[in-house]
Amino acid sequence: KLEDMLPVRFGNSDQDPKLYGIVIDTSRSMQMASRLIMLKEAATQLLELLNPEDMVTVVTFSGEVTVLQAPTKAKNREAIAKLINDAKPSQGTYLGKGMQTAYELMKNLPYDEKQVVLISDGASYGLEPDDPVAVAKQMLAEGILTTVIDPRVTDEDHIKVLQDIAKAGAKNGSDADYAYENYYLIENEESVKDLIFNEVADDFTESVINGYSVVNVKKKKDDVMQGISSLPALYGYVYSKAKASATTVLTTVYERESGDVEAPIYAYWKYGNGKVASFTSALSGDWAENWVDNADATTFLTNVIRTNVPEARTAYPYSISVEYDGKYLDLEVTPAVLNPYATTDVHLTLPSGETIEQRLTFDSTKYFRRFEITDLGKYEINVVYTYNGAKSESTTPFHVSYYAEHNRFTAFDASTLYSTIGNHGTVSENSAPKIENDVADVATYELSFTLPFMITAILLYVVDVIVRKLKWKDVVSFFKKKKKGGV
Repeated sequence: KLEDMLPVRFGNSDQDPKLYGIVIDTSRSMQMASRLIMLKEAATQLLELLNPEDMVTVVTFSGEVTVLQAPTKAKNREAIAKLINDAKPSQGTYLGKGMQTAYELMKNLPYDEKQVVLISDGASYGLEPDDPVAVAKQMLAEGILTTVIDPRVTDEDHIKVLQDIAKAGAKNGSDADYAYENYYLIENEESVKDLIFNEVADDFTESVINGYSVVNVKKKKDDVMQGISSLPALYGYVYSKAKASATTVLTTVYERESGDVEAPIYAYWKYGNGKVASFTSALSGDWAENWVDNADATTFLTNVIRTNVPEARTAYPYSISVEYDGKYLDLEVTPAVLNPYATTDVHLTLPSGETIEQRLTFDSTKYFRRFEITDLGKYEINVVYTYNGAKSESTTPFHVSYYAEHNRFTAFDASTLYSTIGNHGTVSENSAPKIENDVADVATYELSFTLPFMITAILLYVVDVIVRKLKWKDVVSFFKKKKKGGV
C-alpha cells in the first residue's frame, strides 16, 4: 500500500531485467561449522530478492566447476532452489575458476545490469590457475559487479582473499571508505535471513547508494525551492525511480557501469484527495552531514513541511454527488483512489425516522444507487466506505421542500413556445432556460427626408408667389364665384 502511495519506486522493481550469477563454494571445508547449511540458505534467500523477469545462473565449484543452472528467468526460483539444496560437497577449491566460469556465461548476454554473488569461505588453492581478484577486476571492467558473502563462524583464515575480491569487484572499490561494503559475514545460522533481506538486499537490488552525491535542481520555480540558491551534496540515498505522473524537484546522478541515470531525491504527486512527497536521503546522520547547519538546506526542509500541509482537511477518501429530479434521488460516491475490493454502503434516513440500508453498485469508476422519494422533509445520507478493514464514514443532509407535481416546469408542452416565437429565437427543453439575442432578427432602416423637403419647398414657393401677385379684391372675388358656382 505504501508503494502505491509514494511518487517513486524503490530498488530495481521497475527497471529492465537484470542478470545475476550465484557462485557457490561446495568444497569440503564448507562442511565445517554448518557453513554449507548457511551457504544454501543464503543462496535460496537471494533468489527471493529477484524479480520474476530477472535472469540468474548458478555455478558451483570445488575441485571441479559445475554449471548447476544455465541462465534462466528467476520465476523458476523453486526449481533452482532445489538444485542448490541438492548440491553435494567434494574435494578441492578452484575459487577463481568458478568465478571465471560465471563470467564466461554472463559477459556476452545483452543485459545492462549484471552482478555476481560469491558465497565462499575463501579457502581456495594457493596455486589455482585463475586469480579470483583478477577475475573480479576483469568483470568490473565489463560492467559486472561482485558481492561476497562469507559463511564463516570463527575461522579467520582466508578472510583477506574474500575482502580483496569484494574490493576488486565493487564500483566504489577504489574509495577506502567504501572498499569492503559489498563484503558480508554471516555470524550464525539464525542471522542468514536477516542479513540477506536487510544488508545484502540493499546491495543486491541497488536500493541503497553510498557515496558523494551532488544534488541537482530540476524544478527551480517549484514552491519548495523558494528562498534557496543552492543545496549541498549528500553522502548517500535510497535508489528509486520517479513514477510517470510525479513532479521531481531534486535529483542526483547514479553512476552505473552500463550508463548514468538520474535518481530522484525529492519528488511529490497528488494521491487521491491529498499529496504525497518523498525525500530519498536522510535528514540526519552521515548522509546529511553537509546539510547540518546549512541555511539553504534548512530552508528547503521548512518549505517541504509548508508545501505539503493541505489547505483544507479532507475527512474521507471519496466525494459524494446527490441529484434530485422531483421523484428520484440519485446518489453517486466516487473514491479518490479506486480499490476494486472496497465496498460502499449507504444508510438513508427518511423524514419519518425510518432507515433504508443499501449496498451501492460499482461501475468501474464510482458507486451509485437510485432512491424513490415520496415524503417531504429532511433526509440524511450516511455513507460507509470500507477497504482492507478500514472504514470511512460521512453524513450528508438533503431536503425535499415540495412535491414533484408542484414544479410546473418539470413537464410542459413546448409547442406553444415554438409557435409564439416562430423563427425568431430558440427554445431550451433539456436544460436551464437561456435568453439569447438573435442577431438575424435585428434590422436597420434608413429614412431620407430630402424629397419631402424639396416638394414642401416648391409648394411653399408657389403659394408665396400667388399671395404676392393677387390683390385682396381678387381673393374675395375668387371665393364669391366659387360659392355661386356651388349654389
